[in-house]
Amino acid sequence: MTRTATAMDRVATCVVGMLAVALGVAAILWNLDAIKDFPARIEIPWAEDLVDHSWWPWAVGTGGVLLVLLALRWLIAHVPLRRVKEITVPGSNSHNSITADLGAVAEGASASLEDFDEVSRVRGKALLDRGVRTIDLRVTLRRSVVSGSETLSELISRVTDTGDQVESMVGDPSVATRTHIAVESAKRDEPRTL
Repeated sequence: MTRTATAMDRVATCVVGMLAVALGVAAILWNLDAIKDFPARIEIPWAEDLVDHSWWPWAVGTGGVLLVLLALRWLIAHVPLRRVKEITVPGSNSHNSITADLGAVAEGASASLEDFDEVSRVRGKALLDRGVRTIDLRVTLRRSVVSGSETLSELISRVTDTGDQVESMVGDPSVATRTHIAVESAKRDEPRTL
């Protein structure tokens, strides 16, 4: 999701939330007769007359179309991050074009981290994150790694080396490497030890 979509989501959520709270408080106060001179029934005569006009169906139809377009815009803004297939490697010219498959680079980086004994799973993908081509690696460690700090520091060193290897393989320092490290969750039937 883009930053603009995230900001619009937060503003819309805030506005809708404040309106819901205000309407809820007003309904409670109205039900308790806490506000003096507040009518028991609200009548809006001009609203009842609207449906009799010939332009009313067109206005409602136009409003519906605008809401559908707004909803489509909102859905498009929430499309997941785009995958990156290939990039042109620096050193290419108009006669010779050399490309690198970032998906294959991500798979290779994943494979190099899977060799580590304490790693239970690695997933790698190439994507475009806020305009930056990124190799995203998600490393899941076995629970035993938590007790061995030396093992964890070795893994972090290997992750750093993998990022450096990705940069040297692609030859483009603008390609970012992002690594998420997590510890696998305990199974429900596994006894807890302290």
